Amino acid sequence: MSYFSDQLKKHLSLACSIFYGIVLSMCLYSCASTGNPSGGKKDEKPPVMDSLRSVAGRQVKFKPRELVFYFDEFIEVKDATKQVLVSPPLTYIPKIKAKGKRLSFIFDEKEVLKDDATYTINFGDAIVDYHEGNKLSNFTYVFSTGPFLDSLNVAGKIINAQSHKGEGEMIVFLYDKTADTIVKKEKPFYFAKPDKDGMFSFANIKSDTFRLFAIKDENLNYIYDLENEKIAFADSLIILSDTSISDLILHASLPTPDFRIKSVDSKSYGKIKLNCNSSPENKLPYTLSDDEVIHYPEIAADTFIINYKSDLDSFFVYLPEDTIKVKPKGKADFLKR
Repeated sequence: MSYFSDQLKKHLSLACSIFYGIVLSMCLYSCASTGNPSGGKKDEKPPVMDSLRSVAGRQVKFKPRELVFYFDEFIEVKDATKQVLVSPPLTYIPKIKAKGKRLSFIFDEKEVLKDDATYTINFGDAIVDYHEGNKLSNFTYVFSTGPFLDSLNVAGKIINAQSHKGEGEMIVFLYDKTADTIVKKEKPFYFAKPDKDGMFSFANIKSDTFRLFAIKDENLNYIYDLENEKIAFADSLIILSDTSISDLILHASLPTPDFRIKSVDSKSYGKIKLNCNSSPENKLPYTLSDDEVIHYPEIAADTFIINYKSDLDSFFVYLPEDTIKVKPKGKADFLKR
């Protein structure tokens, strides 16, 4: 009888162990699970930087190779190529990585930072919390490689030249070179992104004279090189000595393409047709090589027509940027075609 009693105790002990093991596992799983309780309030707050653990901001005589920031929740980086702007621009693309609550901004090993320059890194909308996607908009880090931080500001608004509404989908460029063609040749010294209403601002700007442009940079190369890129610009130079500027208004529009002749058609009797890329009104002054040629101009839409009558074997039409040789044929020659 004692044998069966001992076996029963062993089975009961094993069953209790299994039961308590299951209960303990469920408790541990419950404690480890993340997320909001069922019916709880949704997290709508963006991540907050932990200033005690992150790299100190606004440092001077500082040439970092890596910047590390910590936040109060898990984060991820989205669309860094479009969102993150560095002024003055870097020569090489930095690495921007998120892991857990940590964000790393790593300069390329070949990058040489400018001397005595105030750098601004604006992350735009690239930093979001991992679970809900809440954006930390315009998180900015500033440091100087020189003994002080530049402190001047430039601000204004971009409006559409036709609708007069704010233009938000553009990038504002500030150049420390003053040639009016600089936007087609070089990257700017400073960048800024306007908000959805077209309001923009530059902070920590040095004392200097600047050219200011804004473009809708379709190919993201920070150069104005496409005819379909909308552009705006300040009519005069931006001169900063010891006072900031905050009331600039830029009018954005698509550029008027440079006038050009696309093709020449001399197949019609007594006519030379110059097909242009826009209306040639007042844009095609011309002269002829021989005064004996009877001629008069005509405009039809985007075509400039020179009507002529001549018994010469050939003559020349001189245009501002071209010369056309004409070999007139008699009417009978044209009718043979």
